[in-house]
Amino acid sequence: MRPAGETNKALLQALASACAKGGGLTLRELAAAAQVGLDAATKTIKNMNRRGRVCVLNTRRVPGRNRPVAVYSLPVPQDAANEAVIHLSAAMRVWG
Repeated sequence: MRPAGETNKALLQALASACAKGGGLTLRELAAAAQVGLDAATKTIKNMNRRGRVCVLNTRRVPGRNRPVAVYSLPVPQDAANEAVIHLSAAMRVWG
């Protein structure tokens, strides 16, 4: 597999800093934060979404658009999600 390009790295870094603050970014916000062009960001985000490096967190209404736009985030590792379910089920067993 080819190594990640400059655009890919810049978008991931901008998305990681936004996720650390507790939220995701729309495509335009992500392109502005990463300081890359909108066309390059669009193509790269589509590829990253297909590969599972980013995911759509939810949708949000923005001014100037009739439809809600996607808010992108880093995916939650499966181990962390499974670990939370395991802890919850253990707590429910003890409680009941």
